[in-house]
Amino acid sequence: MNIRRDLRERWDELSGELTFIADTTLKIGEVGDDILLVKATDEIFWEDDE
Repeated sequence: MNIRRDLRERWDELSGELTFIADTTLKIGEVGDDILLVKATDEIFWEDDE
């Protein structure tokens, strides 16, 4: 099974059980040989650092 598909299926199953992540989109990216999991959010985390 493709690792991305497996992660998405597991995230969908988990978000069905945990309501606080139910509307959260999981982003999956690859950097070199590493896989990054990023929780999508509308927050700008660097705004206060300017």
